[in-house]
Amino acid sequence: MLPVVRRCRPRPFPTSCLALCQSRSVLLNLDAIQYLGVLRLDLTQCHVDFLSVGGHKWLLAPIGTGIFYCRKASMEFLHPANVGYHSADKSEDHLDYDLTFRPNAGRFEEALVNFPGIWGLEAAVNLQLELGPKNVERHILDLNAVAKRGLEAKGYEIVSPPGSARSLGQPVVPASAALLRGARRAAAGPGHQPLDPGGTPSNLAVGLQQ
Repeated sequence: MLPVVRRCRPRPFPTSCLALCQSRSVLLNLDAIQYLGVLRLDLTQCHVDFLSVGGHKWLLAPIGTGIFYCRKASMEFLHPANVGYHSADKSEDHLDYDLTFRPNAGRFEEALVNFPGIWGLEAAVNLQLELGPKNVERHILDLNAVAKRGLEAKGYEIVSPPGSARSLGQPVVPASAALLRGARRAAAGPGHQPLDPGGTPSNLAVGLQQ
């Protein structure tokens, strides 16, 4: 499994790693929980076997929901961890114990699912689509730029990787106690935290004035 964005060490989208895995027939599971909902992602343009995303982060979906993507050609490498009557390729025949799995993602559905959570996830995804992934990405990167300028103006040294068009580049600032002591160096490590650029510009400005 490869995380696209680590909490304190953002990285560009790992296109070279994807190409390496594909060239060596290595299955790749991409952890995109800190990516999807912030930056645009088109899986038709890159070879990813599996991708998992928790909905409660940038997608702003209910806790306990998420998205799992499986490339159709890679589906046969996965065996359902839990099996129920929805997993089997048959029509509501509960007395037929044949476990031939459904030929699609339905094989991973055991039985009834968390409908309220799924409705919330659907609403969150629809909101992202309504706003437009490109607009969301531009807004988040603009907030990053505001944070970076504000921190540098107060004398902080940003040591997290610089942002680019395809990297999150969250500025990393000292934790609250360090701020109160007047620390002047931001570092990605114990005792420090990244500044979350997901808030509104007004909230960000208030934080930088403290």
